[in-house]
Amino acid sequence: MLRIISIHFIILSLLSCKNEMKTPNQTQDASLILFDIRSLDSIGRLCYEKIIVDNDFQSAQNLLKSEIEKQIVSNEKDSLLLYYVYYFCLPELSKFDSVLSEKFAVECEKIIPQAKDFPLKWIALYALNDYYFQLNRQDKCFDCSLKLSGFSDDIDNKYAAALNKLARAKAHELNQDYKAALENYLSALYLSEEHSSPDIERLVLAEISKFYQRFNLYEKALEYKIKELQLPSLDSNSYYHSKLDELAYIRKTNPNGNYDLNQLYEIIAFAKKNNYKRLKLFAFAFLRT
Repeated sequence: MLRIISIHFIILSLLSCKNEMKTPNQTQDASLILFDIRSLDSIGRLCYEKIIVDNDFQSAQNLLKSEIEKQIVSNEKDSLLLYYVYYFCLPELSKFDSVLSEKFAVECEKIIPQAKDFPLKWIALYALNDYYFQLNRQDKCFDCSLKLSGFSDDIDNKYAAALNKLARAKAHELNQDYKAALENYLSALYLSEEHSSPDIERLVLAEISKFYQRFNLYEKALEYKIKELQLPSLDSNSYYHSKLDELAYIRKTNPNGNYDLNQLYEIIAFAKKNNYKRLKLFAFAFLRT
C-alpha cells in the first residue's frame, strides 16, 4: 500500500530561507525560530518527538491545543499563529482529529490578517492550502492559493515563487485542470532549480512524484522520487521515509512485484535502533503488503 507523505515534514526546515522573504519593514520575530526542526521551541520540539519517535498524536495534539488556548487568552497574535502553523506543519497531525483540525483551520484563517510576522502569515496560508487539498476542498484550497499569490507578488524571490506555484498546482488539480496543475508543478521545479535550494527542490520533486502516483503513473512517480533522493537529505529519518516510497514505486513498476528486500531490512534496522516507532510501523506495514 502506497503511503501518502504530507508536505508538512519538510516545511519546518524550508523556512531557513525566511530572511530572503522579508519585506523592508519586517522585523525578525516569531517565524525565525522555524529555521529547521532543531530550532523549534520546546513545545514544537516535544510535539515533533511525540509524533516521530512515539507515534503519539494524541499527546502532540493536547500539547498544542493547550498552548493555543493560552495564546488566545494572552491575545498574542503572532504567537498564536505560530502554534497553528505547528499544528498544520507537523507530520500528519491535522489528520488525527478532523473536527478539531477544521476548527483550527477556521481560526487560523481569521488570525492571519491580524498577525504582523510576514513569513509566518505566508507559510500559514501555504500549510492551509495543503490541508484543504488533502480534504479535497476545492474552494478553500483555491482561496488560499489566491491569498498566497497576493503575498508572493510582494516578494522578489524564487523560493517564494516556487511554493506559490505548488499551491496553484494543487488548486488546479482539485479543479481537474490537470494540464494547468502539471504546468505549475514543473514551473515550481524550474524555480527551485534556479534558486539552487536543495530543500525547496526536494519538496517540489516529492510533490511531483505524488502527483503522478495519484494517477497510478508509477514509472514517472519513481523517476521524480529518485531525483529527490539524490539531493542532500534533511536527516536520516526523513530519508528512510522517502526510501519506503521509492520501494513502493519499484514494486508497482515491476511486473512480478519485486523490490530490494535488503533495503527494507535496512530501514527496519534503522527504525529499531533509533526507536522511531512511526517509521517502524510504516516499514512493517509495507512488508506485510
